[in-house]
Amino acid sequence: MNKKLINVLKYVLGLGLGAIFLYLAFAGADWEEIKTAVQTINPGWMILSLSVGLFSHFIRAVRWQMQLKASGYQPTHLRLFASVMVGYLVNQALPRAGEVARCTSLMRSDKVPLSTGFGTVVIERVFDLMILIVLIALAFVLESETIFSFLGAAFGGSEGDGSGGISWLAILGIAGVAGLLLAWVFRKALLKLPLVQKGITFGRELVQSALSIRHIERPWLFILYTAIIWACYWFMTYFCFFAIDEFWNLDMNLLYLSLVTTVMGGIGMAIPVPGGTGPYHAAVTFTFVALLVAGGEEASRHLGQTFAIIMHSAQVVMMVSAGMLGYAYLMIQKPVDSSLEKGEASTPEAG
Repeated sequence: MNKKLINVLKYVLGLGLGAIFLYLAFAGADWEEIKTAVQTINPGWMILSLSVGLFSHFIRAVRWQMQLKASGYQPTHLRLFASVMVGYLVNQALPRAGEVARCTSLMRSDKVPLSTGFGTVVIERVFDLMILIVLIALAFVLESETIFSFLGAAFGGSEGDGSGGISWLAILGIAGVAGLLLAWVFRKALLKLPLVQKGITFGRELVQSALSIRHIERPWLFILYTAIIWACYWFMTYFCFFAIDEFWNLDMNLLYLSLVTTVMGGIGMAIPVPGGTGPYHAAVTFTFVALLVAGGEEASRHLGQTFAIIMHSAQVVMMVSAGMLGYAYLMIQKPVDSSLEKGEASTPEAG
């Protein structure tokens, strides 16, 4: 099949998937109440939230410079920040294309080979994925009872419904265990399947990429920057809560809620849909309903829908604006050779 046609089909599939998630998130939504909430947001808290988000992207650029320096290149922080924002700009329309776009822009502005740039991006994504997995595990442990209760109610036949029958959740659990046992029994045959072999190879590459941090100067600083980035994501969500009047009256620890929301929202954003539109909204709404944030299911769903729209829309505006400014900045700058061997690493925009 023609490669262009495949890319078009992937894009259409992504849009369709996003539309499905949007329907799941906003079916039966009270748009008048959401409109009122959007119109009454506190701009000061919103600006603070977006500023923290923008700062996280700058730290990402600082961390990226550490990786590139280990590969023999040292673009300035400002150029790297501009490239990062160009990548986020492209991701709003073409999921996963942003990683290529930021490396391409850096290749043009600082003569960093595309393979080198992309290799460093893969490594950073591996570490981001590791952090997300740890946070997911933490959130699951802290909220296991709530999550299982919500899933049980969603699948029906949950405890306390008086049916006396086995729940669909239990059936899925039994099926999962049976599947693992069958996989172990037929492991030799499964290991010969091309798809399984690709999965194993991918897993090994992830491990090798993670281990490559040992070549970076002060690897502890790289890990610290990674932690700062995710802390910024956390507080970006936390500050956005205070921009919405309804959150001020909640009888709930907002710092904790922001952590769970950040984790679930991160899972939604990982789904290959343009800008995360749809999966993010569904993930946040699910979280609010599962935790009964506003006390009741309907009230929690409404608050989740409202927050998802405000948070996601503000982020899109910020990324598009910063991405366009970053692109313009790189276009007006004179290309340089940032190779350390060339002695061109230092420019007037030092960093």
